[in-house]
Amino acid sequence: MVYGGKPSAGCLNCKRRKIKASQSHPSGKTSQDLLFPSTSNRQYQTQITQNRVEGKKTKHTKSNPPNASAGKSPLPIEGTKSQQLAGRPLSPLLLLELSPSTSEDVAVCKFFDSFTFIPRHPDTVRGYMECLPSLYTATLDGSLLHQAVASVSLAIAGAAPGNFRDRILAQTRFGEALQATNRAIKDQEESIKDETLLAVLLMGLYERITSIAEVSALSGSHDNGAFALVKHRGKKRNTRSAAAIALFNAVHAQMVEHALEESVPVGSNLAEFTALASGVPQTMASRLNTISTALAFLRDNARTVLGEHALRDRIPSLLGDAFATNQQLTNWAQSVPLDWPATAGFLDTPADVPRERFVYCGRIDVYYDLFVATTWNFYRAIRIQVLKIALDCFDAMCIPSHGPFASQRQTIIEDLQGLVDDICGSIPFHLGTKMIPGYLDNPSVEFPYITTKATSVHRRAAAASGGWVLVEPYSEPLIVAVEATCTRDGQREWLLTQLSRVADLYNFAPILAVMRKKVRPSSNTVYSETSLDKLLDKRSCGKHATSDTFHGA
Repeated sequence: MVYGGKPSAGCLNCKRRKIKASQSHPSGKTSQDLLFPSTSNRQYQTQITQNRVEGKKTKHTKSNPPNASAGKSPLPIEGTKSQQLAGRPLSPLLLLELSPSTSEDVAVCKFFDSFTFIPRHPDTVRGYMECLPSLYTATLDGSLLHQAVASVSLAIAGAAPGNFRDRILAQTRFGEALQATNRAIKDQEESIKDETLLAVLLMGLYERITSIAEVSALSGSHDNGAFALVKHRGKKRNTRSAAAIALFNAVHAQMVEHALEESVPVGSNLAEFTALASGVPQTMASRLNTISTALAFLRDNARTVLGEHALRDRIPSLLGDAFATNQQLTNWAQSVPLDWPATAGFLDTPADVPRERFVYCGRIDVYYDLFVATTWNFYRAIRIQVLKIALDCFDAMCIPSHGPFASQRQTIIEDLQGLVDDICGSIPFHLGTKMIPGYLDNPSVEFPYITTKATSVHRRAAAASGGWVLVEPYSEPLIVAVEATCTRDGQREWLLTQLSRVADLYNFAPILAVMRKKVRPSSNTVYSETSLDKLLDKRSCGKHATSDTFHGA
């Protein structure tokens, strides 16, 4: 049915179908669904919208006299209890009408839907995004946390072609958040709040996604600031709630990730934080994070023992430490929940594209969800690096070709090959048949499945960050797999092709910088450093990304 009259402002669906501005929406996709297509976390979605509308409405009514229709929404939605108490129905459409610059509100709504309102296995939680909805709804518009969220959301939105205004606005919001942070950490009450700690972590994320440097010094300073806040809060406040514990584990994860970066030596902060973490409740993912701390110390020792002036008398001790860490990782893998191991699946690939572009040697693994797959790949990346240190120890000892040491060395090589194969098998689950850039779900993209097609939840998660989690700084499973030695012929070239594919799909500065610095491709691969140089040269002023798509968070 086609409706006459003036189209409703704000909703593209209404404009296309020529729905009158005064008419209640018919059945179908509404503005609410356009911004929040997920049915989960609906209460938080409504509250987040209400929070932003409340601030915009206050600003709006200061300069305009109230009228009878000021609080009415042309698209009434079913309200939660908090809405009923507020006494007026709310919708993203009203939010857009009240806001003088709607791009920020749209960016925030899409950020929440793509990166926080996605169900996940509870044992995969090791970050801080899971805490964001509840803490965000508890704060007012214009608060430090809202400014930090806005800066990250706009940085993501600004990565799209032509969104230069969003990139500039993201920098403005980030500057405001920095000023608000300086005020908050000087205030005794504000400095111990979960919202303040979460805002500092988000600002570190902003620096990470907008910096072209492989390791952003600014991002590290935010993480060090978060560590200082954790110490200031004390153990009692760090364990007083589920959100506080999650934030504590998130800061620990950030400290470990910085230490795992080769160019960053292990500092006293990591050792001190590891001591603080004892006794704090952990998920499977945070347990893995604690175990991976050993890799940071192994690397430090390996630089000294296996360096230019090798200390041969200390090699057996280093080898023993590597074996002990490898055993800890093996024990972790054997203790995961029963629904975590991958299952062989199927993938429908385009008829006009070689299947080898998406699948390596027929390996198609399906996981419980993207976050479980990401946790497995983090485990694989850590274990590969531990085994490489052990292999370097054997090579430095110049062991004979026969004997117990030779047998152990061969076992390490076989384990390395198996771990790299597992990473290859996970790539279809992360990327599917995606060939067009963008962080929103594309219906034409196919993902692996067992009996039924991939769920909308997985499609949204993979579209938003499936490629990014394969190359994210510090864990870098895809890059670690490329650098692994003793892989079979042709496997490294296939991995390099996937790395090039990720660069095309998630064309963002940190990914490209890591690839150009760490990976040295062979001449017979489609991946080339020259093409990366051209992409990197497009970055404005060498500091902020001007990419076509966002990798995720």
